[in-house]
Amino acid sequence: MNIDHPSKELYPAMEKLWQDTFGGPKEVTARFFTTAFLEDHTLCAVKDHLLQGVVYWIDCTRGEEKWAYIYAFAVDQGFRGQGIGKKLMEKAFEILESRDYTGVLLLPGEDWLWDYYGKMGFAPFGSCREVSCEPKEPASLCKLTPE
Repeated sequence: MNIDHPSKELYPAMEKLWQDTFGGPKEVTARFFTTAFLEDHTLCAVKDHLLQGVVYWIDCTRGEEKWAYIYAFAVDQGFRGQGIGKKLMEKAFEILESRDYTGVLLLPGEDWLWDYYGKMGFAPFGSCREVSCEPKEPASLCKLTPE
């Protein structure tokens, strides 16, 4: 198994895994892959040209510190239970540490995931069951670029 940043050839498999794992309108998923996600902030586990799992993060800050927020993490149903998720996270931690991130945050979407992430070293530091926010200024949509 190879764990590395994705190539464009993996995008269709990444979109399928996203749909299989998180659902939602396919147009929104497709738009995400053309406007918001960054290859440099994504790792894929691939074996024999098959996408087995993926982890996505964005930069964030906590006080003055640089942190990574893992906003999506998925292992294909057919490859679960083989330690792929753990290997993906270990590689992500290596990369984030080499890039001088202070820590990693995530918010499990389901209660059973607390134990799963706990086995990888994550620990609760607060409680949050519902997240909402309102912009300080009127929001508008725009195409995101790496810059």
